[in-house]
Amino acid sequence: MLRLFNKVGETVNKITYRMDESDPWFEERISRVEGLETQLRRLCGACEALAGERRELAARSHAPHAQPPHSPPLTRIRLSPEHCHISQIYTRRMEQSNTDFYVLTEHIKDYLGLIGAIKDVFHERVKVFQNWQHAQMQLTKRRENKAKAELANRPEKIEQASNEIIEVMQVDQSSSSCLFI
Repeated sequence: MLRLFNKVGETVNKITYRMDESDPWFEERISRVEGLETQLRRLCGACEALAGERRELAARSHAPHAQPPHSPPLTRIRLSPEHCHISQIYTRRMEQSNTDFYVLTEHIKDYLGLIGAIKDVFHERVKVFQNWQHAQMQLTKRRENKAKAELANRPEKIEQASNEIIEVMQVDQSSSSCLFI
């Protein structure tokens, strides 16, 4: 249950938080990835429409040959090898249509999955930036607490505040090193 709340909180934070992008390279890449995702989604929809049209075309081309004729002599003609050949062509068209559709859409969906992974990486970068900002605020807060303890001349609080500052500085350094990789 706790994981669910964490995921919901992370999703809300992901939607609402905007990082002021100072690096034009990342800004350009993010916009390119989003554009590529949009185009691939359109392409996937177009492929589905194309496969449906090909199935419909195959069904329409086979339909006149599937209806029974009104006279017996025409029935014998329909049973000729040509009719079998037409049936094989119909089957091949349907198989080709299905194969093309599944192969192409699987590739497109794989690319969409890769784009989703890239977007997750960009989101992780934003999360690291948020953590770094939080560590900066905590460091400022701890330094203020240490200054207050020094003014109040409380040696036990000064030592505790110094230790907290060291811990927060380590977190800040690790966050900033991750941010600028």
